[in-house]
Amino acid sequence: LANASRPRTLIYATSQRNMSMALTAKYKDTSPPYETIVSDIYQQLIERSPRTYRAWQDNFRRFANGVGNRWGFTHALPMVASKAKGGRIWDEDGNEFIDCMLSQESLLLGNSPECVVQALHDAIDQKGLAFGVVSSQESVLAELIAEHYPSVEKLAFCTTGGEANHCALRLARAFTGRNKIAKFEGSFHGCLEFFQGGMKYYPNGTPNPIDDPIYTAESAGMLPAAIDNTVVLPFNHPAAFDKIRRHAGELAAVIMEPLQNCSCCPTEIDFMRELRAVTRDAGVLLIFDEVITGFKMTLGGGQGYYGIKPDLTTFGKALGAGLPLSAVGGRADVIKRMEGRMGPDVVVYGGTHAAHPVVLAGAIAALRYLAEHPEIYTRIDQFFVQFRDELNQFCLDNKIKAAVHGYGFMSKLHFVDGDYHGVREMSRQDPKASEVMALLLRLHGLHTASGALVILGAETTEADLRRIIEVHKIALRSLRSYGLV
Repeated sequence: LANASRPRTLIYATSQRNMSMALTAKYKDTSPPYETIVSDIYQQLIERSPRTYRAWQDNFRRFANGVGNRWGFTHALPMVASKAKGGRIWDEDGNEFIDCMLSQESLLLGNSPECVVQALHDAIDQKGLAFGVVSSQESVLAELIAEHYPSVEKLAFCTTGGEANHCALRLARAFTGRNKIAKFEGSFHGCLEFFQGGMKYYPNGTPNPIDDPIYTAESAGMLPAAIDNTVVLPFNHPAAFDKIRRHAGELAAVIMEPLQNCSCCPTEIDFMRELRAVTRDAGVLLIFDEVITGFKMTLGGGQGYYGIKPDLTTFGKALGAGLPLSAVGGRADVIKRMEGRMGPDVVVYGGTHAAHPVVLAGAIAALRYLAEHPEIYTRIDQFFVQFRDELNQFCLDNKIKAAVHGYGFMSKLHFVDGDYHGVREMSRQDPKASEVMALLLRLHGLHTASGALVILGAETTEADLRRIIEVHKIALRSLRSYGLV
């Protein structure tokens, strides 16, 4: 990183380890002009936010990457936030940003919505912090979820989205008596053994065959057995159906995101319908990972949008309205495998803070508010269309090979042109352009998720949208002047 005491110099390693490990790995052999571009932007960011930079540097004494939570390492220069309110977030220096991350897509209602905060205060005041046993709030929230997700006949609460997905896989294996799980390339479902791989198009630098993508572990320390029991499918491509049929006798489930987080690409409707038919015919459970899309793509999530009922659904993020809560629900006969205390015939899953009574109170308040204000979804969808159409036209007018992809609350400008079906097309973009784009958005006051992912929420205003669009145009002009697009 650019060192505050040595302007316009990109430092790849120091005694304090104050470096961007991602950039070091990607760009150690790039030409000096690119390094100068990145260094200049870093220097401006550091000069604008010196306390934020120092706070991150101090964290290296105790934390890998200088962050206590791995997902806080969203940029090479992480945001160290001091507070957030509505659609705004402030760093340690008091700099204000339009919040286009919304706590990793968790805050559809924005930071600290009044209905949720009041519900939390009331729950703590009237009920206490935690019970460790059953709460009457559990059934209230369960009924609210089932009202909007007809596929959810029974459910269980967890704490994180990754835990909910792990529980869903365990249920699927127990119910079917099969061991293998299928996931789509480009999909992320958490950091557990069966998920942390197969996201990229190029495993070990070798093109992945479209008819038979290879599972490549993307973390150290993974069990070989988990890799051996995971089947990777091509996303939005009919070859996926042939591969499911080939492995049908050993597949417990296929898990998918209705709107992929990594590629920011919705599942194509005809592909979704055929996937439901193929899995049903093969006796393979279909799991919708709605951790990101649940209550956000529509109030009924991705399955509400597509009109398709999966066998199991996992929830997280928006369900807790900013607090740690997730759930797995679906067919009663599948969830029934959790009945009983312990033993080889019972799917055991739980945690001390699953169904935490205070968190449940916040979730109930949030879901009731969303149900009472359907105009939130209409406005977010309109904002997305405006964002997409205006930027796509700007790129067309300026002969920039880039386009916005996504749906509603989640979108991203990808530096690819032509047809776009997911991670394979995304892999064609120049990573340098994408990386600099994210830094420029930060420099001009947008707080985005990793890779310049833009999240819109209920607190996003018309003025915010205009600024988001204008900042993207400013960044694109800069990229053009740098020769990166």
